[in-house]
Amino acid sequence: MATACSFGPWQVLYHTAADRGFMGAPWELWGTQVCEPWVKMELTRQFNRGAKTIQTLADAWNSGSFTDANYPGDYVAKVVTAFKAAGGDPALPLQL
Repeated sequence: MATACSFGPWQVLYHTAADRGFMGAPWELWGTQVCEPWVKMELTRQFNRGAKTIQTLADAWNSGSFTDANYPGDYVAKVVTAFKAAGGDPALPLQL
């Protein structure tokens, strides 16, 4: 299995989880309970680096940083649509 793949419902990259201390095998990230701490860790990291809106957080999640030149517009639009459907207001800053 390729380690460059993303795993689980949050599409966690194995190398990102491993960089943050994950010691398991890549396929273990398929499990929601296993990947959730790594998701929270990365989202918190990006939030603390300044990704304070759903748009910037989605950008950072998909491209690695919300401050780089790589803006995944289609992905961000999908996240914003899902966020709105869940009752979120994309005009408001996020809170931890």
